[in-house]
Amino acid sequence: MKGRLFVVATPIGNLKDITFRAIETLRSVSVVVAEDTRVSKKLLNHLGIEKKTISNFKENEYKRVLEIIDILKKGEDVALLSDAGTPAISDPGTLLVNKAREEGFEIFPVVGPSSLTAVLSVCGFESTPFVFYGFFPKKEREKEEVIGKINTFPSTVVFFESPFRIKRTLQFLYENIEERDIFIAREMTKKFESYLFNPKVDDLVEKGEFVIVLSPPKLKNKKEFDKREVKSHFEELLKEGYSKKEAIKLISKKFKISKNLLYNNLIVRKGG
Repeated sequence: MKGRLFVVATPIGNLKDITFRAIETLRSVSVVVAEDTRVSKKLLNHLGIEKKTISNFKENEYKRVLEIIDILKKGEDVALLSDAGTPAISDPGTLLVNKAREEGFEIFPVVGPSSLTAVLSVCGFESTPFVFYGFFPKKEREKEEVIGKINTFPSTVVFFESPFRIKRTLQFLYENIEERDIFIAREMTKKFESYLFNPKVDDLVEKGEFVIVLSPPKLKNKKEFDKREVKSHFEELLKEGYSKKEAIKLISKKFKISKNLLYNNLIVRKGG
């Protein structure tokens, strides 16, 4: 008999959010595969469960996958955990899930807490569709690339961010996006959880984990415009030596048209 892999969601902060099925699963499996065994053992100890634990983090994931597959081949069930929330969502696990599927093992999600769905439920923005980007990029070039893509999306966008970069990231967003509201969740489900709508940068407390949500673009300023005239003006500015970004800012100010709308019409639809 083949073993089974259970992908188990665990609390993102409040231990009361653990599900009965998650507890039942953790009691029944032979091995717990954890992003950080120290974190998962705290949860297991809280639940009064003793299990063999194996670490499975980014740096050792390739090595661990083969070991875990061997355990499954012996007919033993395995539970996959991340430090908090649903595994394989910006956390290790995808590699193991894919390999287990290739080897023909059954894989079952044990549903539960997720910071992604939790923040979408309280931000008040339309969530169908939404785009999830994981952690916001660190490098300036990557930030610019991501913002360029966001400017083409008509949907809600979600990021994770650390307390060490949250203020810089928020400032960057305010300087580079328009016509979107910003919702920030901090320390969800924990004692000092807080939710801020279009907060000032200085109002942020740099502690805990953050989730940033950008609303869909506001449409109230969207207007029809003479595309030929705008395109001609855009091309003239490029000939004068302005960058595409600079040209769009100048045209936006002159014609009272949103930069997002100009970007979509002058750059995206032309293919770059």
